[in-house]
Amino acid sequence: MIYLLFFAALIVFNFWRLLWVFFTQDDFVLINEYANGKISQELARVFSYPSVSHFRPLHDLYFFVNGNLFGLNYFFYHLVSFSFLILLTLFVFLSFKHLLKNSRAAFLAAVIFAVSPIHFTALGWISGGALLISFFVYMLGFLMITKNNSGVGLLLCLVSLLASEAMIVGILILIIYYALFKKNSLKKISLLTLFGTLFVAFRFLLFTPSATYDSYKIQFGQGNLYAGFYYLTKLLGFSGTGNDLFSSAIIATVSIYLVIKLVTYIYQSFTYKNIWLFFKKSENKILLFSFFIVVFGLLPFIVLPTHLSPHYSLIALYGTCLLWGFVFKHEAKLGLSYLVVILILFASYMNTSLLYRNSWVIDRSIVSQKYIDYLRDANIPDGSTLIFGDGSISSSREAYISLGTGKAIDLFFKGKGYSYCFDGLQTCTGTWQHVFYIQ
Repeated sequence: MIYLLFFAALIVFNFWRLLWVFFTQDDFVLINEYANGKISQELARVFSYPSVSHFRPLHDLYFFVNGNLFGLNYFFYHLVSFSFLILLTLFVFLSFKHLLKNSRAAFLAAVIFAVSPIHFTALGWISGGALLISFFVYMLGFLMITKNNSGVGLLLCLVSLLASEAMIVGILILIIYYALFKKNSLKKISLLTLFGTLFVAFRFLLFTPSATYDSYKIQFGQGNLYAGFYYLTKLLGFSGTGNDLFSSAIIATVSIYLVIKLVTYIYQSFTYKNIWLFFKKSENKILLFSFFIVVFGLLPFIVLPTHLSPHYSLIALYGTCLLWGFVFKHEAKLGLSYLVVILILFASYMNTSLLYRNSWVIDRSIVSQKYIDYLRDANIPDGSTLIFGDGSISSSREAYISLGTGKAIDLFFKGKGYSYCFDGLQTCTGTWQHVFYIQ
């Protein structure tokens, strides 16, 4: 309980401003789809072929439950997301403790996980929590497996696929875990391989709209190198805002420390003649396992270089923090480990503050809130057509994106009978009775 409260205090302290970020973009679309009608119909849509987004029943269930409980009170949606991260951090700590066999190293590594700026998007953008929810379920299952409750654990790991298709990587990581650390696990590896293959076929061949393939195209080229560099800098803690010279200097310093420690350990423990013995040692298996998690955690997103976002690297962050735990376990100078973590805490808080002033999530939430407030104050007659043009709040294109293609109007002005058109993106001509131009 003490660890849970500590992680909760740490996360709230670092990200508290995100609790008051307004809805934006897909938030309106998903709430409108799964929490804006008859409960029986909403629940049926949760588990049916996707009409507005991806096939992610667990993530859609999040909107179904929160939407029906909290309506349009965005604070509580964020509070639920914060709760997922707090509990996930506890699961991360307990899993590190199991793998590293060192409570201090596990705790310090979990602290780094908790405050990583990577979480900014998932906490600030309500719709961005799919991978957070998925990894939460997965880590709960992984803990069950480490406690020798393989049946429930494997089931939960497979269920995590229903929140984000990215967790197919988690199944691969679990297969590697069994291969490295569990004897006589061929049956479980075969089971995971079978279910993973079936899910890929089911998800991508039967439950993926063709429009998704048009939007998310796998690419190979120089863009992959940039994507890899982008995600590696995010894993280390850089904000990428361009105004982070001091915090970047701190992150660069501790990153050099991490690399030196890992290289030194490998150099001192490894020679060409005993490569097999090196990786047979259980201690070194942790090192290998960490690298696998980082590589496989990033791979699906590196081949999608036109869709970059820090929160996609959540799984790889787990592997990165496990590497930190490995280094802390072998650090002879106890005070140095604590100093590194304190520096990371300071830099993370600075970078989170910079992101709050420079993130598209915040910018678009402000735009959507301004439009909603403006329309409330305008007292527009029922049945009017709202035409959004380029104006003082935003461009027509930004209005279209920020307001979830207009679904925000349907949600906040339900019963008003408003129709809407976004000038510049759509043809806004017709014989409407009441027209209200928003510029």
